[in-house]
Amino acid sequence: MSKKNLYFLALIPPEDISRRLWDFKQQVAIKFLSKASLRSPPHVTLHMPFRWPDKRKDELVKRLTDFCDSSEPCSIVFNGFGAFPPKVIYVQVETNKQVAILQNDLCQLMAKKMSIHNANYQNKPFRAHLTIAFRDLKKGQFKKAWDFYKDQQYQASCKISHLTLLRHNGDRWEPELYFPLGR
Repeated sequence: MSKKNLYFLALIPPEDISRRLWDFKQQVAIKFLSKASLRSPPHVTLHMPFRWPDKRKDELVKRLTDFCDSSEPCSIVFNGFGAFPPKVIYVQVETNKQVAILQNDLCQLMAKKMSIHNANYQNKPFRAHLTIAFRDLKKGQFKKAWDFYKDQQYQASCKISHLTLLRHNGDRWEPELYFPLGR
């Protein structure tokens, strides 16, 4: 039986913005005891985790390369904070048609060409965001954390020129491959 790795697909901001977003994740871990988001680099998820067999990795890489070659780089604007009570706090990504189309097209590719259908969390509509606290944020801490972040200002914008395939190493998510958008 072929080993299956756990992957997901995301947009990772440039290093200067990622450093500041990482600071928010660390702040949540220290101040509100939510460390789960430290297991991945700052990112905007486009496709939820999925398993893929090692022996078919070349197929995955080829399909993603072809998809990204025909897609364009996208601009992202981070603006303030948001929440999905009772556990998730995130940096808001302003609504962006380009990112929504990229996500939709990617999920269509994965579903139709690769039979991977778990593109969105609990089949909820896609809402671009960058999580800084989630699964291990206790309900009592959520209120304190949300009170802390809800009125804070944070703004940044960037152009993202690649899609990232992240792989779970058994402990954390690591970037595995970068696929340039619109070569």
